[in-house]
Amino acid sequence: MRTLEKIWKKLFHRPSSLFENRYRIKIFRGRTALNDEIFDFISKRIFGEWLDIGTNVGVLLREVPHGTGVDASSELVAACQSQGLCVVHGSAYDLPFESNRFETVVMSCLLEQLDDWKKALREGIRVCKKGGRIIGMNPIPGASKWGQLGGWVKSIISEEEMRVFGARLEYPIQGKYFLRLLKPTNPTWRPLLAALAPNPSK
Repeated sequence: MRTLEKIWKKLFHRPSSLFENRYRIKIFRGRTALNDEIFDFISKRIFGEWLDIGTNVGVLLREVPHGTGVDASSELVAACQSQGLCVVHGSAYDLPFESNRFETVVMSCLLEQLDDWKKALREGIRVCKKGGRIIGMNPIPGASKWGQLGGWVKSIISEEEMRVFGARLEYPIQGKYFLRLLKPTNPTWRPLLAALAPNPSK
């Protein structure tokens, strides 16, 4: 029965959304030197209970304790769960977690692949604890194919835009910038969320 089920899914199954269909490439350690460099850099900057948005096959979850993952691909979620990793199926636009839960929220090499990166960042801020941090890597606009629209790149996010939202930036890896956004412990963070709110005129 399982064999027939696998054949059926391979030949006829169609994911429920284009978003899920696109993200099936598995990113393992050793796949590219650049990916490994990003994993090494990010893993050292995670603390506490943390969330990996767009976790793929869960490389960081295997290496850094106290992590939870979320991914839009049910196939990748199943691959993670089969390894005993805590990963759930969900969208970066509507995270299935309560507010103020995680001390670190990782959004690495993710935002440029979304049509509405501000909505996803808003969600990342929502689930981050006050005093916690949102971290990740974005491509530098124009520095590589990942900094140009086309293919999977749906958004170009300039350093200036990220600074407007309070992010501190570093440039540790060629073609990428590292972002760190701290969620304040007082009400001054509310204008940040307002800036990330959808523009009704669009």
